[in-house]
Parts: sequence; C-alpha cells; structure tokens
Amino acid sequence: MLAGTVVILLVGTLLILLWVLRTTQANAVARSQKHLSAVAKSLKTAYESRPNPTATITRVEVGPPPPPKPERSPAGNSTEIAPPPPPEQKPKPPGGRSQSPEEQSLEQITAKVLQDETGIEGGFFRPGDQRLLGYAFPTHEGPGDPKALPARETPDIVNIASAAFTAESLQQNEFYGPHDVVLFIAVPVCDTASCAGAPVGSAWLMQRIPGAESDRKRALLWSAFGFGAIACVTVLFAFFVLRQVGQGTEAILNRLTWMESDLNQQQHPPTVRLAEFHRVLDGLDRLGVALRGQIDRERELQERVRQNERLAAIGQLAAGVAHELRNPLATIRLRAQMTQRKTQEELSSQGSTVILAEVDRLDAMIERLLDLSRPIRLSTVKTEISTIAESAVVRWRARRADINLRFIGQNDVEATVDPLRLEQVFDNLIENAIHQLDEQKTDRPWIKVDCQEQSGEVTLTVSDNAGGFSLAALKSAVEPFFTTRAKGTGLGLAITQEIVHAMHGTLSIANEGDGAVVRILFPAEPR
Repeated sequence: MLAGTVVILLVGTLLILLWVLRTTQANAVARSQKHLSAVAKSLKTAYESRPNPTATITRVEVGPPPPPKPERSPAGNSTEIAPPPPPEQKPKPPGGRSQSPEEQSLEQITAKVLQDETGIEGGFFRPGDQRLLGYAFPTHEGPGDPKALPARETPDIVNIASAAFTAESLQQNEFYGPHDVVLFIAVPVCDTASCAGAPVGSAWLMQRIPGAESDRKRALLWSAFGFGAIACVTVLFAFFVLRQVGQGTEAILNRLTWMESDLNQQQHPPTVRLAEFHRVLDGLDRLGVALRGQIDRERELQERVRQNERLAAIGQLAAGVAHELRNPLATIRLRAQMTQRKTQEELSSQGSTVILAEVDRLDAMIERLLDLSRPIRLSTVKTEISTIAESAVVRWRARRADINLRFIGQNDVEATVDPLRLEQVFDNLIENAIHQLDEQKTDRPWIKVDCQEQSGEVTLTVSDNAGGFSLAALKSAVEPFFTTRAKGTGLGLAITQEIVHAMHGTLSIANEGDGAVVRILFPAEPR
C-alpha cells in the first residue's frame, strides 16, 4: 500500500512537471512567434515606406545562383538532413563584403528595424532568383561574422520566404533542434505602401531560443526527479513517524486501561520503537507502582481507623453489655428463686417460659455483639441490587401482610457488593421500620424500598410513615446499644453501617414527610 502510494505520487509529480515544462515552453514559443510576427510587419512597413524608392528588391544586382531547395524533416522533429552548401558569394575585399548601393540601403532598413530586437536577424527575399538580400543582425553577440547569412538555416529561410510570396500571406515555422528552437517568419512585401500590384518579394525574420528544448528541459527534469525523490522520502519518513506515534499512543492508552483494572501489569508492547514512548510507559509503570503503594497504605490506614473506632467503642460496649445483661440475669435469678419456693406446676411453667425468653434475648444480643466485634469479610461480585431489594420486600410482605410494603425502584440496577451482606442490610432496615410502625401504631402503615442509579452511583432508600426520629435519636441512631424500643438491642443500625462502609458505601438517616428515610449510596463500579 505504501509503495503504491509513493509510486503514484512520484509519477504524478513527474507528469505534472513535464506538463508544466511543455506548457511553459509552448507559451514561450507562442509569445516569441507573436512578437516576431509584429516585428516582421514592422520590417514590411519600413520597406514599403522607404525614403529611397530606387532601393527595391527587383533592382539589386544579381549575384550567384541560389542553392537548390533542401529536404528537411517536419517541424518539431530534431532529426535533420544536412542542407546543401550555401550559395556562393562574391569575393570579399579586405575589410568586408562588396555590396551595391541598393543592397546597402536594404540592409540599413533591416538594421534600423532590428536594432532593439535582441536575438532577431532578418532581411528580404527576391523570388526571381531565390536570392536573400539586405541581411542584418544588429544585436549579434559572440564569435562569427555578423554580416554573414546563417548557412545552416538558409534553405529554411528560402523555403518560408518563398511560401509567403507565393501565398501572399504571413508564413511561420519553428524547428526544434537538439540545443535550441529556431523560429522562422516571412511576410510578402510590395514596392509601395499602397501595394497596388502583386508582391515583389518577402521580408523574413529568424530568432533562436537557445536551450529551450534540451538544456532547460534536462535541468527541469532533474529538478523534477529531485523534487519527486524528496517528496517520496518525506512521505516515507512521515508515514514512519505517524505509524510510530500511533503505536506509541495506542500503547499508552492500553497501559492506562490496564492501570484502571490492574495496577500490577507492567508489560510494554514490542511494537513501540521510539525511546520517548518507552520513557512515557516507564513513567506510567512507576506511577502505577506509586498508586498501588498509596492504595495499599490507604487501605491499611482505613483498617487501622476502623480498628481504632472499634477499640474506642469497647468501653461503650462493655458498659452497654453490663447494663443489658444485668436485667435478663436479674429476671432469671428472680424466676429461679420463685421456682424454689413454689412448686405449683403452673408457676413453674411460667417461670421456665420467662427464663427461656430472656436466655434467647441474651443469645441474640451476644450474636450481634460478635458480629460487631469481628472484622467483616466480604465476597463482592457484580450483583443486581434491584433483585435483592425485591426479594427482601417479598419476604417481609409474607410475614406482615398488614403493612403496605412495596418496591418502587428501577430494574437491572447493578453494583459490586456482597449479596449476602446486602440482604442482611435490607433485613435490618425493614425490620427496624416495622418495629417503629408497631410502636407508633400508625394508621395505614407503609414501607417503600427504592433503588436508583445515576451518574455512576447507586442509591438505596428505605422509608416509612412511622413519624421519624427525634433530633437526639438522629444523632445517636447508629451508635451501638442506642435504641428507642423497650426490647431493642441497639445493634442493628450499627452493624448495618459497618457492612455499608466495608462495601465502600455511605449511610445516612433523615426525617422526610411522615417518617424516616435511611439512604445508602454505593459506587456502581468498584473502587
């Protein structure tokens, strides 16, 4: 895929540059031809309005016979058949070529028109003897005789000048040689400006555009090739860099994803080659180690805080246990003494019943004390909390059909909790609400259990219409052994709060409406 893209880019670049080269060259040739045509018309006008009417093409002294017409390849083909030798000129005296006064006059006309036209040479053509007259090249530079006709192009000049005379219209042609482009143009001329009769000859011009076809093209081609090569290298390098950056970015994102789930993973993908990304990944690994250590220390600190809280509560527990155990033990002692004094079967049965009830009360209290004193062990899994809440509602509704017990929450609400411990939480809260309704003897009693999930947080509420708590009771509701019931142990809400905290939740109690609301918040995802 990459190689194909690079080849397409290179070929496209070369084709575009070749097209630009051709277009530029064609535009340059077209502009030169247009200018040459204007100069030829100026030369025609200068001849027809010459101040010396006797200096005409037809009166110039006849020289040697003209050369035969050569064969030349079509315009645009750089292959050329060697022309025949140029026409013989009269012997030159020392210091220059001998010319008649008429030919010198024609030469002066040509030189005057071309004196400011760089690189343009020209003259006149007499069709009678195929003779070139009045040749001038006033802007000639470099070696060679500026008054000598161009031998190589003379046959082409004769051909185009003859064609212009015959067709009585402007004729132009160009020849693409190996080192330059030669432009030819000829226009028919008359003896007078009115041109009442037929043309008497033609005026011709020639211009060389050196290097237009070869040297410049080769330079541009090499430039195009160099530009294409640089473009290919740039594309390859950019592709390599982008690929490495993409791999490194993907590796960093994967590493962050791993850190969200497990900070112990520290594996670098082998495809990442750039050292900078390895340094970033190493930094992420060190960050993971630091976070893991910080989390471990935080958990240890939390355990210590909880342990300190338990130790601080030992004094309260001891006083409460002593107080709570003293009353049942006193009752048991009294009933046992009465049993010793009275032997009636009915009194013995009543005393045994009271003793057993008090023993059961002590057993329940001791069991809850053990739950409160032992560290809470959790087995957390992804659980549908709404299902557990509905099950608790169905279970307690079967026991107390006289209470309007309803589940009003969302379905399919999930969180990472311990299912058995969560059942214990619902049971404690619903049981407390039922006891409160019984003590208050509320008309049309109801209990609502709600479960909602919003913004990554799960909210559980248990509400009733039992009148709520007093201000003092709200402050001490979750303290061990605090109860408003005559036979309550005061440990239910304390144990419930310990379980909720162990599952990274929070518990709060408030009075709302006609009763109390216990609200529990859990994170939807584990922390």
